[in-house]
Amino acid sequence: MVEFALRSRAPRWCVSVAALHGLTDFRHPLGLWPYFLLLLPMPGQMVTGAFLAASVCHFGSDLTFGGSLALHALFASVARAGGLEPAFDVALAYLSCVHTPLHYYRVTRDGGVCSAATCLFLSALARPLVPRVLPVTHIAQKAVVAHVVSNLRVTEG
Repeated sequence: MVEFALRSRAPRWCVSVAALHGLTDFRHPLGLWPYFLLLLPMPGQMVTGAFLAASVCHFGSDLTFGGSLALHALFASVARAGGLEPAFDVALAYLSCVHTPLHYYRVTRDGGVCSAATCLFLSALARPLVPRVLPVTHIAQKAVVAHVVSNLRVTEG
């Protein structure tokens, strides 16, 4: 349904840090099973819908569910006013400056210091390789959904 390529004006480090933070999911064997989703054939509409829902849920771990809805409303407002590329840059700014540091904090708090350090090191190595036009394919969207599922926390009331 929705696959596209977006030109980003964001610094390359923003993209590499945001793109590679999900590798921390591989620090534990249970973090791997959601990635089997990448192998399943799915209609494009389902993939994009799951991607959007997963994004709202995942950022809720940073901001609360209401805060995540507000953030996504901001993305939509920027897209409506200026186009998809400025909205993508705002999303990358949030991902690289807020979400990913909070993600690494949670990972290190749970004993994943080496995992977080490895991802940051790989992000630094990948920075020069980041293209200016970034593909947002169904496979990439499925990888985001897998990352979100891998990071679900069951909380006891």
